[in-house]
Amino acid sequence: MKIKAIDSRVVGILNSLQLTASEMNIYKNLMKRKMDVRQIEKAVNMSERMIRTCLDDLMKKNFVKRELIESKHLKYIYHANSSDSVLDSIVKKIGEMNSKNKISRKKIMEGSKI
Repeated sequence: MKIKAIDSRVVGILNSLQLTASEMNIYKNLMKRKMDVRQIEKAVNMSERMIRTCLDDLMKKNFVKRELIESKHLKYIYHANSSDSVLDSIVKKIGEMNSKNKISRKKIMEGSKI
């Protein structure tokens, strides 16, 4: 039960991170199970190109990871990062934003003294 509550919080926070509806849809599906691009394509009803673009963005934002799988062919399997990992990334980004804001405020205050 605790994991589901955390997952719900992550999905709720996605809006504040300005993820697109497509990225949110892919992430929610990957929270359920690992998938390759073809499986994602069937689950979300989007083009492969759009899915790959969204997956690249989600990996940059630390929401999704991919694994290289060897079967008949090499392919990638994508999965959602754990809720804790995503929340840690969010907290880190908020801290970075606060630091930048403090520096900007300091520069503004120094400029206003002149």
